[in-house]
Amino acid sequence: MTKKTRTRILAGVAALGISFSAVACSQEAKDDLDAAADKVSDAAADAGDAVKEGAEDAKDAVKDGAEDAKDAAKDGADKAKDAAKDGADKAKDAAKDGADKAEEAAEDAKEGAKDAVDGAGNKTDVTDAAGNNVAVPTPIVEMYESMGGTAGHLGQLTDLQEKDGRYLAAFNEGYYIAYSEATGAQRLNGKIAETWMSEGGLGSELGMPTAYEVERQDGNGWTQNFEHGDIIWSQTDGTWGPTIEKN
Repeated sequence: MTKKTRTRILAGVAALGISFSAVACSQEAKDDLDAAADKVSDAAADAGDAVKEGAEDAKDAVKDGAEDAKDAAKDGADKAKDAAKDGADKAKDAAKDGADKAEEAAEDAKEGAKDAVDGAGNKTDVTDAAGNNVAVPTPIVEMYESMGGTAGHLGQLTDLQEKDGRYLAAFNEGYYIAYSEATGAQRLNGKIAETWMSEGGLGSELGMPTAYEVERQDGNGWTQNFEHGDIIWSQTDGTWGPTIEKN
């Protein structure tokens, strides 16, 4: 083998080595590129998944927020409804309570009026001259009984008048017993009784008698006191007659 030939063979071998080396380098670069591409693809996939997951999370968060807002709104509406109902119930109860108290007050007033009319709510049956049972205020009956009742000088009951809780019992011997809760039972008779009744009796401006008649200090007649004045039965210039003095 000549030197020239050997040189050519060595050059060919070297070129072939370089070619193999280039091919090997090229494959390695390709493998690296493929690996890099896979990594980019994986990263893109991961980013896509992350974006998708974030979007899902955001969607769920929005949905949850909407549900919470809806629940809060419903809860607020229910509470407002309950508060309104509670207020209405309280107003209704207050109105009923006020009505009940007004009714009780009216009943109390009615009872009070009845008590006044009945002589502190106390009456006793008395048989009058006609044989009828008459409900008479007990204070009148007590005074009547203390003076002998039917056996006394007043005689039997012939009439009983009433006006706004004031009473006048008439007896057949010309006597009267007047009664009101404020003045109690008081006797009247004779001309003073006639004068008082001519002035209106139970409706007189003089009011009810407050005591029985008394003889005047000068011996000239009698005086009886009433709630708003006096009636005097006396003699003037030889003539008897009444004098009314109002307070």
